[in-house]
Amino acid sequence: MKKLLLALAFGLSSLNLMAQGVCGTEDPPQHVYDFLESINFEELKSSRRSDSVMNVPVQLHMMRNSSGVSPLSPSDIFAAICTMNERYTNANINFYIKHAPIYYDSNHLLNPSASSVINALMGNANVPYVMNIYFANLGSLGLNGYAYYPNSGPGVTVRQGGLVMSYSAVMNGATLSHETGHYLSLPHPFNQTSNNKLMGERVTRNFNEVMPRQSANCYQAGDRFCDTQADFKSSRWGCVHNPAASDTDLNGDFFRPDSSLLMSYAGDACRIRLTEEQMIACRQTLDSLPRRGYLLVFPMPILQEVTQAPTLIMPEENSAGWQPDFTTFKWQAVPGATMYRLRALSNGVVVDVDTLLYDTTYFHGHNKLKANRNYQWEVTAYNQTDLCGNPTSTRGNFSTGMFTPTFVPEAYFDDLKVYPNLLDRGQSVRIEAGALTGKTLRIELRSTDGKLVNVQQHLALDNSFEFETGLQAAGIYFMTIEHEGYKIVRKLVQR
Repeated sequence: MKKLLLALAFGLSSLNLMAQGVCGTEDPPQHVYDFLESINFEELKSSRRSDSVMNVPVQLHMMRNSSGVSPLSPSDIFAAICTMNERYTNANINFYIKHAPIYYDSNHLLNPSASSVINALMGNANVPYVMNIYFANLGSLGLNGYAYYPNSGPGVTVRQGGLVMSYSAVMNGATLSHETGHYLSLPHPFNQTSNNKLMGERVTRNFNEVMPRQSANCYQAGDRFCDTQADFKSSRWGCVHNPAASDTDLNGDFFRPDSSLLMSYAGDACRIRLTEEQMIACRQTLDSLPRRGYLLVFPMPILQEVTQAPTLIMPEENSAGWQPDFTTFKWQAVPGATMYRLRALSNGVVVDVDTLLYDTTYFHGHNKLKANRNYQWEVTAYNQTDLCGNPTSTRGNFSTGMFTPTFVPEAYFDDLKVYPNLLDRGQSVRIEAGALTGKTLRIELRSTDGKLVNVQQHLALDNSFEFETGLQAAGIYFMTIEHEGYKIVRKLVQR
Protein backbone atom coordinates (compact mmCIF):
# COMPACT_ATOMS: atom_id res chain seq x y z
CA MET A 1 0.00 0.00 0.00
CA LYS A 2 2.87 2.35 0.78
CA LYS A 3 4.25 1.85 -2.73
CA LEU A 4 0.81 2.56 -4.21
CA LEU A 5 0.49 5.79 -2.24
CA LEU A 6 3.92 6.95 -3.36
CA ALA A 7 2.98 6.38 -6.98
CA LEU A 8 -0.37 8.12 -6.44
CA ALA A 9 1.36 11.19 -5.02
CA PHE A 10 3.70 11.24 -8.01
CA GLY A 11 0.82 11.06 -10.46
CA LEU A 12 -1.16 13.82 -8.76
CA SER A 13 1.82 16.20 -8.56
CA SER A 14 1.33 17.18 -12.22
CA LEU A 15 -2.38 17.99 -12.02
CA ASN A 16 -2.16 21.75 -12.13
CA LEU A 17 0.14 21.66 -15.14
CA MET A 18 -2.19 19.79 -17.47
CA ALA A 19 -4.83 21.28 -19.72
CA GLN A 20 -8.26 19.86 -19.04
CA GLY A 21 -9.35 18.57 -22.43
CA VAL A 22 -12.45 16.53 -23.10
CA CYS A 23 -13.29 12.88 -23.50
CA GLY A 24 -13.92 11.77 -27.06
CA THR A 25 -15.84 8.62 -26.14
CA GLU A 26 -19.16 8.46 -27.95
CA ASP A 27 -22.46 7.79 -26.21
CA PRO A 28 -22.91 4.13 -25.27
CA PRO A 29 -24.60 1.77 -27.73
CA GLN A 30 -28.07 0.69 -26.66
CA HIS A 31 -26.80 -2.79 -25.72
CA VAL A 32 -24.65 -1.20 -22.99
CA TYR A 33 -27.70 0.47 -21.45
CA ASP A 34 -29.61 -2.82 -21.73
CA PHE A 35 -26.76 -4.61 -19.96
CA LEU A 36 -26.65 -2.07 -17.12
CA GLU A 37 -30.43 -2.20 -16.69
CA SER A 38 -30.24 -6.00 -16.36
CA ILE A 39 -27.90 -5.91 -13.35
CA ASN A 40 -29.50 -6.67 -9.95
CA PHE A 41 -27.45 -4.22 -7.92
CA GLU A 42 -29.14 -4.90 -4.57
CA GLU A 43 -28.43 -8.63 -4.79
CA LEU A 44 -24.81 -8.11 -5.81
CA LYS A 45 -24.16 -5.51 -3.11
CA SER A 46 -24.85 -8.11 -0.43
CA SER A 47 -22.13 -10.41 -1.79
CA ARG A 48 -19.40 -7.87 -2.55
CA ARG A 49 -17.32 -8.69 0.55
CA SER A 50 -16.41 -12.05 -0.97
CA ASP A 51 -15.28 -10.56 -4.30
CA SER A 52 -11.94 -11.92 -5.47
CA VAL A 53 -9.41 -9.69 -7.18
CA MET A 54 -9.80 -9.46 -10.95
CA ASN A 55 -6.39 -8.97 -12.59
CA VAL A 56 -6.62 -7.23 -15.96
CA PRO A 57 -3.65 -7.53 -18.38
CA VAL A 58 -2.61 -4.36 -20.20
CA GLN A 59 -0.71 -3.86 -23.46
CA LEU A 60 0.90 -0.46 -24.04
CA HIS A 61 1.14 0.89 -27.60
CA MET A 62 3.38 3.99 -27.58
CA MET A 63 3.62 6.39 -30.51
CA ARG A 64 7.03 8.03 -30.87
CA ASN A 65 8.49 10.45 -33.38
CA SER A 66 10.52 9.21 -36.33
CA SER A 67 13.66 9.37 -34.17
CA GLY A 68 12.17 7.07 -31.52
CA VAL A 69 11.43 9.78 -28.93
CA SER A 70 8.12 9.95 -27.04
CA PRO A 71 6.77 12.62 -24.64
CA LEU A 72 6.65 10.10 -21.76
CA SER A 73 8.61 7.00 -20.84
CA PRO A 74 6.97 3.63 -20.13
CA SER A 75 7.85 4.17 -16.47
CA ASP A 76 5.77 7.37 -16.43
CA ILE A 77 2.86 5.32 -17.71
CA PHE A 78 3.55 2.69 -15.03
CA ALA A 79 3.03 5.44 -12.44
CA ALA A 80 -0.30 6.35 -14.06
CA ILE A 81 -1.38 2.70 -13.93
CA CYS A 82 -0.48 2.66 -10.24
CA THR A 83 -2.77 5.66 -9.73
CA MET A 84 -5.51 3.84 -11.62
CA ASN A 85 -5.04 0.76 -9.44
CA GLU A 86 -5.61 2.96 -6.42
CA ARG A 87 -8.85 4.25 -8.00
CA TYR A 88 -10.09 0.71 -8.68
CA THR A 89 -8.83 -0.93 -5.49
CA ASN A 90 -12.27 -0.88 -3.82
CA ALA A 91 -13.65 -2.70 -6.84
CA ASN A 92 -11.00 -5.40 -6.37
CA ILE A 93 -9.78 -4.76 -9.92
CA ASN A 94 -6.03 -4.67 -10.56
CA PHE A 95 -4.20 -3.79 -13.78
CA TYR A 96 -0.80 -5.21 -14.71
CA ILE A 97 1.54 -5.19 -17.72
CA LYS A 98 1.23 -8.32 -19.83
CA HIS A 99 3.87 -7.80 -22.54
CA ALA A 100 6.64 -5.34 -23.36
CA PRO A 101 5.43 -1.98 -24.77
CA ILE A 102 5.01 -1.86 -28.54
CA TYR A 103 6.60 1.22 -30.14
CA TYR A 104 5.61 2.96 -33.39
CA ASP A 105 8.19 5.44 -34.65
CA SER A 106 6.08 7.68 -36.87
CA ASN A 107 5.34 11.41 -36.69
CA HIS A 108 2.07 10.67 -38.49
CA LEU A 109 0.94 8.35 -35.68
CA LEU A 110 2.39 10.42 -32.84
CA ASN A 111 0.44 13.51 -33.97
CA PRO A 112 -2.66 12.06 -35.68
CA SER A 113 -4.73 14.41 -37.81
CA ALA A 114 -7.91 12.49 -36.89
CA SER A 115 -8.95 9.70 -34.54
CA SER A 116 -9.34 7.45 -37.58
CA VAL A 117 -5.53 7.30 -37.85
CA ILE A 118 -5.18 5.55 -34.48
CA ASN A 119 -8.37 3.57 -34.98
CA ALA A 120 -6.94 2.03 -38.15
CA LEU A 121 -3.82 1.05 -36.24
CA MET A 122 -5.94 -0.38 -33.42
CA GLY A 123 -7.84 -2.58 -35.85
CA ASN A 124 -4.59 -4.12 -37.09
CA ALA A 125 -2.33 -4.05 -34.02
CA ASN A 126 -4.59 -4.98 -31.10
CA VAL A 127 -3.16 -7.86 -29.07
CA PRO A 128 -5.73 -10.51 -28.03
CA TYR A 129 -6.77 -11.16 -24.42
CA VAL A 130 -5.47 -7.82 -23.09
CA MET A 131 -6.68 -4.25 -22.60
CA ASN A 132 -4.94 -2.38 -25.42
CA ILE A 133 -4.01 1.24 -24.63
CA TYR A 134 -2.64 3.57 -27.32
CA PHE A 135 -0.68 6.74 -26.46
CA ALA A 136 -0.36 9.68 -28.86
CA ASN A 137 -0.61 13.48 -28.92
CA LEU A 138 -4.33 14.26 -29.18
CA GLY A 139 -4.09 17.97 -28.36
CA SER A 140 -4.80 19.06 -31.94
CA LEU A 141 -8.04 17.06 -31.72
CA GLY A 142 -9.01 18.74 -28.43
CA LEU A 143 -9.07 15.39 -26.64
CA ASN A 144 -7.63 13.95 -23.45
CA GLY A 145 -8.56 10.46 -24.61
CA TYR A 146 -11.35 8.16 -25.69
CA ALA A 147 -12.35 4.53 -25.35
CA TYR A 148 -14.66 1.92 -26.81
CA TYR A 149 -17.43 0.19 -24.90
CA PRO A 150 -17.56 -3.63 -24.89
CA ASN A 151 -18.46 -5.18 -28.25
CA SER A 152 -17.60 -2.01 -30.15
CA GLY A 153 -14.62 -0.43 -31.86
CA PRO A 154 -11.89 -1.68 -34.21
CA GLY A 155 -10.93 -5.35 -34.10
CA VAL A 156 -13.01 -8.39 -33.32
CA THR A 157 -13.95 -10.58 -30.31
CA VAL A 158 -10.94 -11.04 -27.99
CA ARG A 159 -9.03 -8.10 -29.50
CA GLN A 160 -11.81 -5.56 -30.04
CA GLY A 161 -11.67 -1.93 -29.00
CA GLY A 162 -9.37 -0.33 -26.49
CA LEU A 163 -8.33 3.04 -25.08
CA VAL A 164 -6.55 5.97 -26.71
CA MET A 165 -4.76 8.39 -24.38
CA SER A 166 -3.21 11.78 -25.03
CA TYR A 167 0.28 11.94 -23.55
CA SER A 168 -0.59 15.31 -21.99
CA ALA A 169 -3.38 13.72 -19.92
CA VAL A 170 -1.66 10.52 -18.76
CA MET A 171 -0.36 11.97 -15.51
CA ASN A 172 -3.39 14.01 -14.44
CA GLY A 173 -4.68 11.29 -12.12
CA ALA A 174 -8.13 10.99 -13.69
CA THR A 175 -8.26 10.47 -17.46
CA LEU A 176 -6.80 6.96 -17.66
CA SER A 177 -9.21 5.74 -14.96
CA HIS A 178 -12.08 7.59 -16.68
CA GLU A 179 -11.45 6.02 -20.09
CA THR A 180 -10.99 2.60 -18.50
CA GLY A 181 -14.44 3.08 -16.96
CA HIS A 182 -15.92 3.46 -20.45
CA TYR A 183 -14.01 0.36 -21.58
CA LEU A 184 -15.70 -1.49 -18.69
CA SER A 185 -19.25 -0.26 -19.55
CA LEU A 186 -19.51 2.97 -17.51
CA PRO A 187 -21.29 5.90 -19.22
CA HIS A 188 -20.85 9.55 -18.32
CA PRO A 189 -23.29 10.48 -15.53
CA PHE A 190 -24.77 13.18 -17.79
CA ASN A 191 -25.50 10.84 -20.73
CA GLN A 192 -29.09 11.23 -21.99
CA THR A 193 -29.70 14.12 -19.56
CA SER A 194 -27.42 16.90 -20.78
CA ASN A 195 -29.40 17.30 -24.02
CA ASN A 196 -32.81 17.32 -22.29
CA LYS A 197 -32.87 18.06 -18.56
CA LEU A 198 -36.63 17.74 -18.33
CA MET A 199 -36.84 14.31 -19.94
CA GLY A 200 -33.57 12.87 -18.61
CA GLU A 201 -32.58 11.44 -15.24
CA ARG A 202 -34.42 12.94 -12.25
CA VAL A 203 -32.67 14.14 -9.13
CA THR A 204 -34.95 12.30 -6.70
CA ARG A 205 -34.04 8.82 -5.48
CA ASN A 206 -37.54 8.21 -4.11
CA PHE A 207 -39.31 5.52 -6.14
CA ASN A 208 -42.66 6.33 -4.52
CA GLU A 209 -43.12 10.04 -5.10
CA VAL A 210 -46.67 11.42 -4.77
CA MET A 211 -48.21 13.02 -7.86
CA PRO A 212 -47.71 15.47 -9.39
CA ARG A 213 -44.04 14.71 -8.61
CA GLN A 214 -42.41 12.06 -10.77
CA SER A 215 -40.65 9.13 -9.08
CA ALA A 216 -36.98 8.21 -9.45
CA ASN A 217 -35.89 6.81 -12.82
CA CYS A 218 -32.17 6.46 -12.09
CA TYR A 219 -32.01 2.78 -13.16
CA GLN A 220 -33.65 3.54 -16.51
CA ALA A 221 -32.18 6.97 -17.36
CA GLY A 222 -28.85 8.81 -17.26
CA ASP A 223 -25.97 6.49 -16.50
CA ARG A 224 -28.30 3.80 -15.01
CA PHE A 225 -26.85 4.09 -11.50
CA CYS A 226 -28.80 5.32 -8.51
CA ASP A 227 -25.78 5.96 -6.28
CA THR A 228 -24.45 8.62 -8.67
CA GLN A 229 -26.09 12.02 -8.52
CA ALA A 230 -28.12 13.06 -11.55
CA ASP A 231 -25.85 15.17 -13.76
CA PHE A 232 -26.34 17.34 -16.82
CA LYS A 233 -22.94 19.02 -17.25
CA SER A 234 -21.44 17.79 -20.52
CA SER A 235 -18.66 20.36 -20.65
CA ARG A 236 -15.66 20.61 -18.31
CA TRP A 237 -16.28 22.29 -14.97
CA GLY A 238 -14.41 22.74 -11.70
CA CYS A 239 -14.81 21.05 -8.36
CA VAL A 240 -17.79 23.15 -7.22
CA HIS A 241 -21.12 23.39 -9.05
CA ASN A 242 -22.94 26.70 -8.73
CA PRO A 243 -26.48 26.07 -10.01
CA ALA A 244 -28.30 28.48 -12.25
CA ALA A 245 -32.05 28.98 -11.93
CA SER A 246 -32.63 26.76 -14.96
CA ASP A 247 -30.57 23.82 -13.65
CA THR A 248 -33.63 21.83 -12.60
CA ASP A 249 -35.27 18.59 -13.63
CA LEU A 250 -38.92 17.76 -14.39
CA ASN A 251 -39.80 17.98 -10.69
CA GLY A 252 -38.14 21.36 -10.32
CA ASP A 253 -35.31 19.84 -8.22
CA PHE A 254 -31.87 21.37 -8.68
CA PHE A 255 -29.20 19.12 -10.12
CA ARG A 256 -26.28 18.49 -7.78
CA PRO A 257 -23.59 16.85 -9.93
CA ASP A 258 -20.87 15.11 -7.92
CA SER A 259 -17.39 16.36 -8.75
CA SER A 260 -15.70 13.40 -7.04
CA LEU A 261 -16.95 10.90 -9.64
CA LEU A 262 -14.31 9.66 -12.06
CA MET A 263 -16.83 9.45 -14.87
CA SER A 264 -17.96 13.08 -14.55
CA TYR A 265 -16.58 16.09 -16.44
CA ALA A 266 -15.46 17.84 -13.24
CA GLY A 267 -11.89 19.04 -12.75
CA ASP A 268 -9.16 16.42 -12.87
CA ALA A 269 -8.05 17.17 -9.31
CA CYS A 270 -11.40 16.25 -7.78
CA ARG A 271 -12.33 13.16 -9.85
CA ILE A 272 -11.14 10.33 -7.62
CA ARG A 273 -13.77 7.62 -7.11
CA LEU A 274 -16.21 5.07 -8.43
CA THR A 275 -19.47 4.35 -6.64
CA GLU A 276 -20.42 0.89 -5.46
CA GLU A 277 -22.83 0.33 -8.34
CA GLN A 278 -20.24 1.49 -10.86
CA MET A 279 -17.76 -0.99 -9.37
CA ILE A 280 -20.33 -3.77 -9.65
CA ALA A 281 -20.94 -2.90 -13.31
CA CYS A 282 -17.20 -3.05 -14.05
CA ARG A 283 -16.92 -6.45 -12.39
CA GLN A 284 -20.01 -7.76 -14.19
CA THR A 285 -18.46 -6.65 -17.46
CA LEU A 286 -15.29 -8.61 -16.65
CA ASP A 287 -17.40 -11.55 -15.57
CA SER A 288 -19.23 -11.69 -18.91
CA LEU A 289 -17.29 -13.52 -21.59
CA PRO A 290 -19.07 -11.81 -24.51
CA ARG A 291 -18.11 -8.44 -23.01
CA ARG A 292 -14.66 -8.29 -21.38
CA GLY A 293 -14.52 -11.73 -19.75
CA TYR A 294 -11.81 -12.78 -22.21
CA LEU A 295 -9.38 -10.52 -20.30
CA LEU A 296 -9.42 -13.00 -17.41
CA VAL A 297 -8.93 -16.19 -19.44
CA PHE A 298 -5.22 -16.36 -18.61
CA PRO A 299 -4.17 -15.87 -14.96
CA MET A 300 -1.77 -13.16 -13.90
CA PRO A 301 1.78 -14.53 -13.45
CA ILE A 302 2.92 -14.94 -9.86
CA LEU A 303 6.11 -12.91 -9.54
CA GLN A 304 8.27 -12.05 -6.58
CA GLU A 305 7.89 -8.51 -5.27
CA VAL A 306 10.82 -6.29 -6.18
CA THR A 307 12.35 -5.04 -2.93
CA GLN A 308 16.02 -4.48 -3.80
CA ALA A 309 17.57 -1.60 -5.71
CA PRO A 310 19.97 -2.42 -8.55
CA THR A 311 23.72 -2.14 -7.92
CA LEU A 312 25.49 -0.18 -10.66
CA ILE A 313 28.58 -1.73 -12.27
CA MET A 314 29.49 0.25 -15.39
CA PRO A 315 30.39 3.03 -16.07
CA GLU A 316 32.52 2.81 -12.95
CA GLU A 317 32.00 5.54 -10.36
CA ASN A 318 33.64 8.83 -11.41
CA SER A 319 35.18 7.22 -14.51
CA ALA A 320 36.00 9.64 -17.35
CA GLY A 321 36.47 9.74 -21.10
CA TRP A 322 33.48 7.63 -22.15
CA GLN A 323 32.66 8.05 -25.83
CA PRO A 324 29.22 9.67 -26.21
CA ASP A 325 28.38 7.26 -29.04
CA PHE A 326 29.93 4.14 -27.47
CA THR A 327 28.93 3.78 -23.81
CA THR A 328 28.01 0.55 -22.05
CA PHE A 329 25.75 0.57 -18.98
CA LYS A 330 25.69 -2.49 -16.75
CA TRP A 331 24.14 -3.35 -13.38
CA GLN A 332 23.45 -6.38 -11.22
CA ALA A 333 20.23 -8.30 -11.67
CA VAL A 334 17.61 -7.84 -8.94
CA PRO A 335 15.56 -10.78 -7.58
CA GLY A 336 12.04 -10.66 -9.02
CA ALA A 337 12.83 -7.96 -11.59
CA THR A 338 12.07 -8.58 -15.26
CA MET A 339 12.61 -5.04 -16.59
CA TYR A 340 14.63 -1.97 -15.70
CA ARG A 341 14.37 1.74 -16.30
CA LEU A 342 17.71 3.35 -17.15
CA ARG A 343 18.09 7.12 -16.91
CA ALA A 344 21.21 9.17 -17.68
CA LEU A 345 21.12 12.85 -16.77
CA SER A 346 23.47 15.42 -18.25
CA ASN A 347 24.95 17.49 -15.40
CA GLY A 348 22.46 15.67 -13.17
CA VAL A 349 19.52 17.63 -14.59
CA VAL A 350 18.76 17.10 -18.30
CA VAL A 351 17.52 13.59 -19.10
CA ASP A 352 19.38 12.40 -22.22
CA VAL A 353 18.60 8.69 -21.85
CA ASP A 354 15.35 7.27 -20.45
CA THR A 355 14.62 3.76 -21.63
CA LEU A 356 12.98 0.53 -20.50
CA LEU A 357 15.14 -2.58 -20.80
CA TYR A 358 14.79 -6.31 -20.34
CA ASP A 359 18.47 -6.99 -19.73
CA THR A 360 21.13 -5.83 -17.26
CA THR A 361 23.45 -4.54 -19.99
CA TYR A 362 22.73 -1.66 -22.34
CA PHE A 363 25.03 -0.62 -25.15
CA HIS A 364 24.36 3.01 -25.99
CA GLY A 365 25.34 3.87 -29.55
CA HIS A 366 22.80 6.43 -30.71
CA ASN A 367 24.50 9.76 -29.97
CA LYS A 368 22.06 10.83 -27.26
CA LEU A 369 24.86 11.41 -24.78
CA LYS A 370 26.67 14.72 -25.16
CA ALA A 371 30.41 15.21 -25.41
CA ASN A 372 32.48 16.54 -22.51
CA ARG A 373 29.66 16.34 -19.97
CA ASN A 374 29.32 15.11 -16.43
CA TYR A 375 26.58 12.51 -16.13
CA GLN A 376 24.58 10.91 -13.36
CA TRP A 377 22.76 7.66 -14.03
CA GLU A 378 20.32 5.42 -12.18
CA VAL A 379 18.38 2.20 -12.67
CA THR A 380 14.92 1.26 -11.32
CA ALA A 381 13.77 -2.38 -11.14
CA TYR A 382 10.26 -3.57 -12.06
CA ASN A 383 8.29 -6.59 -13.08
CA GLN A 384 4.92 -6.84 -14.86
CA THR A 385 2.93 -6.97 -11.62
CA ASP A 386 5.10 -4.72 -9.43
CA LEU A 387 5.12 -1.22 -10.91
CA CYS A 388 4.58 1.14 -8.00
CA GLY A 389 7.18 3.01 -5.96
CA ASN A 390 9.91 0.61 -6.98
CA PRO A 391 13.48 0.79 -5.61
CA THR A 392 15.98 2.88 -7.56
CA SER A 393 19.74 2.58 -7.38
CA THR A 394 21.92 5.27 -5.94
CA ARG A 395 23.05 7.60 -8.69
CA GLY A 396 26.33 6.81 -10.36
CA ASN A 397 28.66 9.43 -11.86
CA PHE A 398 30.75 9.41 -15.03
CA SER A 399 31.85 11.84 -17.72
CA THR A 400 32.10 11.72 -21.49
CA GLY A 401 35.03 12.76 -23.68
CA MET A 402 35.18 14.02 -27.23
CA PHE A 403 32.46 13.12 -29.67
CA THR A 404 33.34 10.50 -32.28
CA PRO A 405 31.90 10.33 -35.83
CA THR A 406 28.16 9.89 -36.17
CA PHE A 407 26.74 6.41 -36.55
CA VAL A 408 25.53 5.84 -40.05
CA PRO A 409 21.78 5.46 -40.58
CA GLU A 410 20.72 1.88 -41.21
CA ALA A 411 19.90 2.81 -44.82
CA TYR A 412 23.61 3.43 -45.50
CA PHE A 413 24.12 -0.35 -45.60
CA ASP A 414 20.50 -1.13 -46.25
CA ASP A 415 21.04 -4.84 -46.73
CA LEU A 416 23.89 -5.35 -44.26
CA LYS A 417 24.06 -8.85 -42.83
CA VAL A 418 26.44 -10.08 -40.14
CA TYR A 419 26.00 -13.80 -39.44
CA PRO A 420 25.96 -15.90 -37.44
CA ASN A 421 25.65 -13.75 -34.34
CA LEU A 422 25.85 -16.74 -31.99
CA LEU A 423 29.41 -18.06 -32.32
CA ASP A 424 31.35 -21.10 -31.28
CA ARG A 425 34.92 -20.56 -30.11
CA GLY A 426 37.15 -19.43 -32.97
CA GLN A 427 34.29 -19.22 -35.45
CA SER A 428 34.40 -16.44 -38.05
CA VAL A 429 31.48 -14.28 -39.16
CA ARG A 430 30.42 -13.33 -42.66
CA ILE A 431 29.81 -9.67 -43.45
CA GLU A 432 27.62 -9.12 -46.49
CA ALA A 433 26.02 -6.12 -48.22
CA GLY A 434 25.63 -4.94 -51.78
CA ALA A 435 27.13 -1.56 -50.89
CA LEU A 436 30.38 -3.01 -49.53
CA THR A 437 32.24 -3.53 -52.81
CA GLY A 438 35.22 -1.20 -53.12
CA LYS A 439 34.96 0.21 -49.61
CA THR A 440 37.79 0.21 -47.10
CA LEU A 441 36.36 -0.84 -43.76
CA ARG A 442 37.72 -0.60 -40.25
CA ILE A 443 36.27 -3.37 -38.10
CA GLU A 444 36.54 -3.35 -34.30
CA LEU A 445 35.45 -5.88 -31.72
CA ARG A 446 34.93 -4.68 -28.15
CA SER A 447 33.77 -6.42 -25.01
CA THR A 448 30.89 -5.00 -22.95
CA ASP A 449 33.39 -3.13 -20.76
CA GLY A 450 34.62 -1.25 -23.86
CA LYS A 451 37.93 -3.12 -24.12
CA LEU A 452 39.23 -3.44 -27.69
CA VAL A 453 39.83 -7.15 -28.42
CA ASN A 454 40.33 -7.10 -32.20
CA VAL A 455 40.69 -4.52 -34.96
CA GLN A 456 41.21 -5.04 -38.70
CA GLN A 457 41.36 -2.91 -41.85
CA HIS A 458 39.71 -4.57 -44.84
CA LEU A 459 39.27 -3.61 -48.49
CA ALA A 460 36.05 -5.23 -49.69
CA LEU A 461 36.67 -6.59 -53.18
CA ASP A 462 33.27 -8.22 -53.27
CA ASN A 463 29.91 -7.79 -51.56
CA SER A 464 30.81 -10.27 -48.78
CA PHE A 465 33.83 -11.55 -46.89
CA GLU A 466 34.81 -13.60 -43.82
CA PHE A 467 35.96 -11.82 -40.66
CA GLU A 468 38.12 -13.82 -38.25
CA THR A 469 37.00 -12.71 -34.80
CA GLY A 470 39.82 -14.30 -32.84
CA LEU A 471 37.47 -14.54 -29.84
CA GLN A 472 38.30 -17.08 -27.15
CA ALA A 473 36.39 -16.07 -24.03
CA ALA A 474 32.63 -16.55 -23.87
CA GLY A 475 30.59 -13.37 -23.59
CA ILE A 476 28.86 -10.51 -25.40
CA TYR A 477 30.81 -8.44 -27.91
CA PHE A 478 30.06 -5.45 -30.13
CA MET A 479 31.33 -5.30 -33.71
CA THR A 480 31.75 -1.79 -35.14
CA ILE A 481 31.97 -1.52 -38.93
CA GLU A 482 33.32 1.90 -39.92
CA HIS A 483 33.70 3.54 -43.31
CA GLU A 484 34.80 7.16 -43.78
CA GLY A 485 33.87 8.06 -40.22
CA TYR A 486 30.44 6.44 -40.31
CA LYS A 487 29.66 3.44 -38.11
CA ILE A 488 27.25 0.56 -37.69
CA VAL A 489 27.31 -1.71 -34.64
CA ARG A 490 26.24 -5.33 -34.43
CA LYS A 491 26.03 -7.52 -31.33
CA LEU A 492 27.79 -10.93 -31.22
CA VAL A 493 27.56 -13.64 -28.57
CA GLN A 494 30.48 -16.08 -28.07
CA ARG A 495 29.44 -19.38 -26.52
